[in-house]
Amino acid sequence: MRRLILLCGLAALPPAFAQTPKPTVTAEATEVIRAKPDTARIAFTVASRNADSDTATGDNDTLTQQFTDAINKLKLTGVKASTDPMRIDKVELAGNRGGGIGVGEFNAVRNVVVTATEADPTKLATLVEKVQKEAAKQGIGGELSPASYNGMQYERNGGVKVAYSRAEAAWDEATTAAIGKATKRAMQKAEALATGAGLKLGDLVSVGEVADVPKGAIPVISTTVGATPFLGGTVNPGVTTDTLDAFVDGELVRKVKVKVVYGTK
Repeated sequence: MRRLILLCGLAALPPAFAQTPKPTVTAEATEVIRAKPDTARIAFTVASRNADSDTATGDNDTLTQQFTDAINKLKLTGVKASTDPMRIDKVELAGNRGGGIGVGEFNAVRNVVVTATEADPTKLATLVEKVQKEAAKQGIGGELSPASYNGMQYERNGGVKVAYSRAEAAWDEATTAAIGKATKRAMQKAEALATGAGLKLGDLVSVGEVADVPKGAIPVISTTVGATPFLGGTVNPGVTTDTLDAFVDGELVRKVKVKVVYGTK
């Protein structure tokens, strides 16, 4: 009977006697890697419109062939052009008087992506310039943006998108070194946090690389321009097609972030 009463008494002790979980210490550190690009992709748009669908598509085939032939005649080392399947849209043109029934036309659109590969960044930039100059001579630009009013007339800009990238193997060594530096810095930061809070670090609970996404940022959905995906439609400055590295001042910039979590004693 005494033993039963003792157990009941222990069960009735207030919550203050329950063991409080020990706090953990979390720290992050970021390292920045910079590298020169060795590949550029230039996205062009060939478009033709006609009331007859066969004529619209035939004109597009002709324009596309003329453009790719012109690029090939430049005989630039490391430069090649590739064409995407044609996209055909039916466009309704409504009159601005009388409210009559709209007239239908067919818009034939095909993306042509020119890829330039060159280890020397200066020579790579020269290749990109030569390709764009030839495209301008052929009357080829980028996909037209929505019309904007400049005070006198409406204008549409067919900006050409250029995406810079670098072979992933070229990043490996630099990335490994950056991860090591970021890990050490994160561990040192955790030690400083613990000391400032009057705690002593215990065992390492977890360590790992985390995505560098700004707080409150909305994920960007990629859209396809030809065979080359571009985030948000902007590339230079912006992001590349393969690794999503930022392109800043002629260099590709990649961030490596490491997070460590420690228990406390």
